[in-house]
Amino acid sequence: MSLHHRLSAVIAACALLLVGCAAQAGPMTTATATPTQSPGAAVDSSAAVATAQAAVDAAPQDAKAWYKLGNAHSIAASAIADNNLRQAGFNSAIAAYLRAIELDPADAAAIHNLGTIYLQLGQLADARQQLERALALDAKDPKTLYMLGTIYLQEDRFGSAQTNQRAYEKFQAALKADPNLAVAYVGLAQVYLNEGNAPQALESARRGVELSGASVDPFTYWQLAQAQCATGDATGGSATLQRILDAAVPNDAFNEQVRTLMSMCK
Repeated sequence: MSLHHRLSAVIAACALLLVGCAAQAGPMTTATATPTQSPGAAVDSSAAVATAQAAVDAAPQDAKAWYKLGNAHSIAASAIADNNLRQAGFNSAIAAYLRAIELDPADAAAIHNLGTIYLQLGQLADARQQLERALALDAKDPKTLYMLGTIYLQEDRFGSAQTNQRAYEKFQAALKADPNLAVAYVGLAQVYLNEGNAPQALESARRGVELSGASVDPFTYWQLAQAQCATGDATGGSATLQRILDAAVPNDAFNEQVRTLMSMCK
């Protein structure tokens, strides 16, 4: 099997591991991988949840209060290493967002963030449904466009031509709305990798890393590493892969894919 075909197999096998790459809208922020929570972060997250819950208790018919509670639960859950506790936190966020949307069905931000939670949990059909609802309310929101493109790729792990085109159109629309949206370039890199266009993938991945600045994450570096290896830049690819491993992402399956590509990127 050629290096190109072996790399393609690794790319396809790792596709579903990239769910956490989705960018968040508004005040909601979620890590691209499950971080280890520091004691200080745990206190801050708990305090934020308590404050948001108090606001809901004081005004139970206030959609924005429920929206903020959903954000607080989501941020807190994203910083929890234990899978069961993290799932419980996300469930609380989902419940809060659903209540916010019940009170204000036109709240595109709440619908968007609900879709983001479903995406992070791997519930792709639910995520797509909510994000399409959000896009109907705000057709030019770049992060919603980006995440829909991501979902299209996730739903078709082997990247058919039709799926790649749909995702490409969403990423391009996202960049038209926000030319500096780093994750949209990362998404384009995946499309180009699926198509076997390694040079274009490398250009897009580099642009994504450049725009990410100090906030570049291991999953963005993963796209860059795949493109580097696919274009024959073994030195650069190996260095990028080592940088990913040095980040100690608490995701064994992802790290195994990184090591597999490192063994092939010669």
